[in-house]
Amino acid sequence: MVDVAVIAGSQSDEAIVRKVCATLDEYGL
Repeated sequence: MVDVAVIAGSQSDEAIVRKVCATLDEYGL
């Protein structure tokens, strides 16, 4: 599980959302 707090420290909220969506698509969730 990716620590969203850590990601938020270095990326914008939009980047986080895009990353999460891409990850979910990758796992077919």
